[in-house]
Amino acid sequence: MTGSPPPIPHDEELPIATELLRPEQAAAHLRAHLAAAPPFDTVRIRYVAYTPGEQIIVQLQGIHATGRFDAAVTATPHAQQVFQYPDDPALPLLGNPDAIAAALDLVHHAPRERLAWVPTQRAALRLGPTVVKLYAEPGAAVDSFRLMQLAVDAVPTALPLAVDGRRGLVAQTLVPGRTLERSDALAWAPRAVALLEQLRDAELADLAVVGPDELLAMAEGPVALVGFVRPELGARLQRAAAVLHRTRPRPRRRDHRPCHGDFNVGQLLADGERLTVVDVDTLCAAAPAFDLAAFATNVISGRPGDIGDAAAILRAVERACTRPPEDLSWYVGATVLRRVDRAIRRFKGDWPERTAALVVAVEQAAAAL
Repeated sequence: MTGSPPPIPHDEELPIATELLRPEQAAAHLRAHLAAAPPFDTVRIRYVAYTPGEQIIVQLQGIHATGRFDAAVTATPHAQQVFQYPDDPALPLLGNPDAIAAALDLVHHAPRERLAWVPTQRAALRLGPTVVKLYAEPGAAVDSFRLMQLAVDAVPTALPLAVDGRRGLVAQTLVPGRTLERSDALAWAPRAVALLEQLRDAELADLAVVGPDELLAMAEGPVALVGFVRPELGARLQRAAAVLHRTRPRPRRRDHRPCHGDFNVGQLLADGERLTVVDVDTLCAAAPAFDLAAFATNVISGRPGDIGDAAAILRAVERACTRPPEDLSWYVGATVLRRVDRAIRRFKGDWPERTAALVVAVEQAAAAL
C-alpha cells in the first residue's frame, strides 16, 4: 500500500458507517457494546456490506493473546445491533448444532465445523458427513432446496437431504475434495467448461432469468458504493457502465440456458480428476457466456497482473468451448463491473488502490466493446 488511504466520506444518514470502517474506532465500538467478548488487542475488518444512507453490516475479528473471535455490527439510520458469533439474532440456531440436527433428523453430526458466515444473512456448518445451510429468510431455504434438487440431475453436485422451511435450514451431503483456488483456474478451465456445457444442455424448469438487464441491475449497488467511497472514481465508473448499458445484447428466450449464476473456482471441488460444483443456490437461466465470463473474471480483484491472468483464463475457456459463446466480451465487462466493490467488501488493506485498479479493468473491458 502506498501512502495513507483517502478519508472515507461522512454518511449524513448513517454516520456510524464512517466509524465502523476505521479499525480503531470499530474496536472501540465493540468494547463499548459487547461486554461478553474476551479482552482483545486489535480488530480486523473481514467483510463489509454497505449501502450508503441505508444500511451497513460489518463482520469483525477480535484478536487477543490466546486466539480470536468473530463479531458483527449492523446499523440502519434507526437501529443498530452488536453481537458475537454465533449469537446472530437473524440466525437463532447457529449456535445450537443439536437443535439443527434434531430439526433435520440428522443422526451423525460430529465433527462440527463452521464453513461460512455472512452476518444476519446466512451461514454454513459441517455436521459430520452433512453440510447444513442456515438462512435468515426461510423462503430462501425452500428455494435453495428446490434448486439443489434440480441441479443434482444435471451436474455432479451435493445430494439434497432435507429442508426445514420454517427454520430456514437445508441439509446436503458433504462432497469430498479440495476447493479450487485462484491459482487453479487456468489449469482446470477445460474441465470447468465441460461441466458448464453439461449444465447448459440440461432441461431444467422454472429458473429465474438473469439477462443483461438483470446483470446490470446487480451491478448498481457496487457502482454506487465505489462512487460514494471513492468519489474521484465515480464519474469514470458511470461512463463505463453507460457503455455496457448501451451495448447490452438483446437476448431471445431460446438463448437462456441453465447457468450456475456465480461460477468461480471457489464453487468447485476437485477429487482426483473429478470436478464437483457446489452452492447451486444461484442457479438461473442465462446466456452461456455469463458463467464463462464469470469464471475468468473472478480472478480480477485489483491486484497487479489480474487482468493478464483473466485474459489467459478466458482464452483457455474459449478454446475449451464446443460451441463459441455469443456476446462473451460484453459479459466479461458486466461481470467485472459487478465485482468493482470487491476490495471494499473484503476491506483489503490496500482497498483504495485495488478499487482504482478494478475501475481500470472495467474501463478496459468497456473500451473493447
